[in-house]
Amino acid sequence: MSDDPNQRGAADRSRVALGEDYEVQYFVEAMQKHFPSASGEQIKRALVQARQASGGSVSREVLTEKVKKILGKK
Repeated sequence: MSDDPNQRGAADRSRVALGEDYEVQYFVEAMQKHFPSASGEQIKRALVQARQASGGSVSREVLTEKVKKILGKK
């Protein structure tokens, strides 16, 4: 089932659909506020690493914390 950007309920806000470019871009822009010196590509790579480390479906909060830890190590 494709993601409908017009459906903005709690379930949609709590996840990042990595298959949807606009959701990844939104997440990257939000993370750049925390790490202004990091490039968009660095944040995307950290997001992919965080997702792979999580194994399954994870919330936006969990991904955010994992990305912060990955980028904070650099």
